[in-house]
Amino acid sequence: MIEVKERTQSEFASSRKVNIPKVLLLNPPSKNIIFRDLYHTFSSKGSYIWAPADILILSATLGHDFYVSIIDCVAEKLNEKTLLNKIKIHKSFDFIISLTSSLSWDYDKKLFSKLKESFVDSKLLIVGDFGKEHGALALSECDEVDGMLLDFTSTNLIEVLNNWDMEISQNQAPHNWVLRTPHGIRKGLIAKRNKVFEVGTPHHEQLSISNYRQPLNRRLPVATILGSVGCPFMCGFCSQSSVAWTTRPAEEIHREIQYLYELGVREIMFRDQLMEASRKNLLRLCDLLEKEGPDITWFCNSRADTLDDELIAAMHRAGCHTVLIGIETANDNILAELKAKKSRELTETRINSLRAKGISVIGYFILGLPGEKLAGLDDTIDYACNLNIDLASFATPSPDYGTQLRTLAIEKGLVDPSVIFNVDRSKTATALNKNITPKTLERVRRKAVRRFYLRPRQVLRVFHMTGANPQLICNAIINFLQMARNYFFGGRL
Repeated sequence: MIEVKERTQSEFASSRKVNIPKVLLLNPPSKNIIFRDLYHTFSSKGSYIWAPADILILSATLGHDFYVSIIDCVAEKLNEKTLLNKIKIHKSFDFIISLTSSLSWDYDKKLFSKLKESFVDSKLLIVGDFGKEHGALALSECDEVDGMLLDFTSTNLIEVLNNWDMEISQNQAPHNWVLRTPHGIRKGLIAKRNKVFEVGTPHHEQLSISNYRQPLNRRLPVATILGSVGCPFMCGFCSQSSVAWTTRPAEEIHREIQYLYELGVREIMFRDQLMEASRKNLLRLCDLLEKEGPDITWFCNSRADTLDDELIAAMHRAGCHTVLIGIETANDNILAELKAKKSRELTETRINSLRAKGISVIGYFILGLPGEKLAGLDDTIDYACNLNIDLASFATPSPDYGTQLRTLAIEKGLVDPSVIFNVDRSKTATALNKNITPKTLERVRRKAVRRFYLRPRQVLRVFHMTGANPQLICNAIINFLQMARNYFFGGRL
């Protein structure tokens, strides 16, 4: 049995008496529900929200040597003023590490100036999706920022913070860092990742878990776990294609699940880009959950070409109830050009195998990929409606950092490579082919959502997924109304 000890603000204040460096991990305020994690940024299309995976991993890493405090302004609905009031009781932090993003940068950097005014002696560090490409530019635009961490799994994080003065005095930044030094802004090399990384258990107790919700969860409360980072595949439309894959051991993930269960959590959302990237590790985790517990349910991202009957059966026995699969398009040739090794036939086979085990399936689709024609969009919509899936998400191509799509967008003059890119892929359509305009693409996306969800059988499926739980039904209705506002009525509700 794990002893649960919550870290309160009073305990944090008392730590001033002890010579332990203090770190604030911050997800800054935003005007709407925005996700700044895992090297890409977007806003919630419904009312769902989850804990930032970057902060969770950082809290686990730093928790060994630092006193960590976490504030998730998005989940707590804190604006700039309420945030500053919340933390004014603290005379100082040694370090403030804040998430930022290409979507929110212009807003975030104004906050950073005010944070520096309140905590003049604190070192202000940032983590964000554009770091590898524009980390040095960010520091030049915001004098208050002392450095940018390019990889939140960095193995030298603690070493750099513990030896900060020595590190910034060097003429070259350490690996995975952009630092403001006496010699100017310096960017270090991107270090090669190990195939396995261990961080311990993140400080979930610092978060208000009841603030997080997902339309897919079957039980409450729901928490987020990141079992791996990046992806071994090189799909041209995915921001994770440029992120070297690394995974945590199954035993460490299992201990985190046990800890969350002691905190009252009954559902897990795995933020891994590909849950079965390590088949051996997933089978081991499923075996631990099946034999040792706890009684917890979960859902995850997957791929049709990496699943098989043995994995599906093991996942089901271990509590998996929903799998999200990237289907993208009905056109196999377009997928092949973007290095996505998938096919309609294999996708349909895996979906049927999952459904046969009682596992729900959510399909991800992308409308308007390069080379796609207008008629092809209707084919993809028809395909989605005819598949044996429970829910569907329709996105448009987004030239995220590190993607083949971004390179293509730059070549076509759709993105200025000299500035930090800030398109919200959840709300703004970017046309990456000459056949379809952004306006047309957005119209087709709205049509896709209407056609898929305004079917009687679809309403019944959503009701079935809630298990007739009143709270979950309420959450589903709220998400539906938000989606209706965005897609059925053009944001006018």
